[in-house]
Amino acid sequence: MKKLLLFIGIWGLTFLMVACSTSPSNDPVPLPQPIPKCEAPLVLEESECVFPPLLNTTQMPELIGAGHSPLPSNHVYDFDVESAVMYEVNIRQYSEAGTFKAFEADLPRLQAMGVDILWLMPIHPISETLRKGELGSYYAIADYEAVNPEFGTMEDFEDLLETAHDLGFKVILDLVINHTGWDHAWITDHPEYYTQVNGEIIHPAGTDWTDVADLNHANDDLVEELAEMTAFWIEKGVDGYRADVAGSVPLHVWEAVDDAIKAVNPNAFLLAEDNSVFNWFDIFNSNYGGWWLLHEMHQIANHQTGEMGLINYLTVTHERYLEGSFPLLFTTNHDVNSWEGTHQERLGPYTPLMQMLTFTLPGMPLLYSGQEADQETQLAFFEKDLIAWGEYSNTAFLEELIALRDANPALYSTNIFQSTYLLDDDDLNVLSFLRTSQDHENQVLVIANLSDQAKSVNVHLHAFRGIWDENGESVTLGQQSRIDLEPFGWRVFTLTTP
Repeated sequence: MKKLLLFIGIWGLTFLMVACSTSPSNDPVPLPQPIPKCEAPLVLEESECVFPPLLNTTQMPELIGAGHSPLPSNHVYDFDVESAVMYEVNIRQYSEAGTFKAFEADLPRLQAMGVDILWLMPIHPISETLRKGELGSYYAIADYEAVNPEFGTMEDFEDLLETAHDLGFKVILDLVINHTGWDHAWITDHPEYYTQVNGEIIHPAGTDWTDVADLNHANDDLVEELAEMTAFWIEKGVDGYRADVAGSVPLHVWEAVDDAIKAVNPNAFLLAEDNSVFNWFDIFNSNYGGWWLLHEMHQIANHQTGEMGLINYLTVTHERYLEGSFPLLFTTNHDVNSWEGTHQERLGPYTPLMQMLTFTLPGMPLLYSGQEADQETQLAFFEKDLIAWGEYSNTAFLEELIALRDANPALYSTNIFQSTYLLDDDDLNVLSFLRTSQDHENQVLVIANLSDQAKSVNVHLHAFRGIWDENGESVTLGQQSRIDLEPFGWRVFTLTTP
């Protein structure tokens, strides 16, 4: 009954959104037939394997988004987006040298980890006027079509791009078109490109970003220049962009940028740093849907709020994405790390559990530079502050999560169809869910303890009963199964049928 009580409240919150949706409605993905393998105690010698009949006390799994089919999109991928993992690269702090060449030397290690997409934080020259700190913000750009000389030369960047492509990576750049640094040539040559008050160029209103000047997107000439600039890097072979503060840039600008990019590379990938705009997923492949998820993770870790927030997140967000689009999921990034703190400071002993969820819930996982280190460093944003890599002791754990994702099509990224089932377990501090491929041939069952107390819960699998794999060992899970969990612990079961 636990999930039923939760859903009464959740559907009350989302009824109007669902009722007004123009999405086509199809029948839910049907529950699979029981897997034809023997389940004790009804196994007799030389007899056919038979499952016991379903009990009236077994709670039906709840399919998130039952009856909803995502609208189609024009997204085309030339890589395996369904199992891809993104890695955010902070060139400045990545190595003592802080250069393209130094990072390039580490690419084989990231390839061995299983990383697929490299997102480079802004690589451009940083303005000196009104600079914050000694080195300034990467996002105070002085020249969109040049590289930061601290990182190396344009040739160094092109070498990095070529090597990354040879190793199978996709490479996306940070795209900062909400503002420029005060040293940008447009400040003098085209002041009309900027927002002005009483004839004076201003920094973005409502922010403390005094080191940057706000761009005036109502100027058509500016929009044309921005579009041409984005095509410049795509022509060099860059595979797409992560769009900084995307929600602050009007939609007509993104439409112009998208047209310019797709004219060069129809498969270019666009990620929006935003979770407030939901009518642009024909342009953006992904967004920061993980902001909401991370908030709920913080609530659990700091206030013991249990699973309600996570279920609400899953219930509301499933309708936001077109086919082929998806949320980016993370437990840290450059903003979170520098301004909110390390995993230990924010999530404490919940950290591994929450990292696991970013690899098993719907969406694409993001890793940030240093996440695989011995102990995460809170990196200064405007200064040189080298990552303390140590022995890379968190690498093995992350590799296990990446391997789990690679091996199980049920953990796909994009919003192709609804495939996440909530299972009843009679405990609000335990999240039990199942991801399945559309043909049900691959399934992943996750049971996560969201508390600091050991738990023993009765999980209702209903038709998902069967013989599962847990860390290479066969485990029979009936229609109701007792599962023991350590504090902050989880168990992951996989099932693949011929």
